[in-house]
Amino acid sequence: MMFKVETADLALTAGARRVLDFLELTKPRVVLMILVTAFVGYYLGTDFDESLWRLVETLFARSR
Repeated sequence: MMFKVETADLALTAGARRVLDFLELTKPRVVLMILVTAFVGYYLGTDFDESLWRLVETLFARSR
């Protein structure tokens, strides 16, 4: 079985192409799944009510 994958050839300006390239490099779907996994692990491992602010700091990578 052979799969054929084609890409769309879009006529974009250089600025728009650069923005799309940077967006692809950040891999937003992978990052979202990492954040969801961290949230679930933190929720299961702590008393959620008392450490809500620490969870927010963890998800946004803010250190003290």
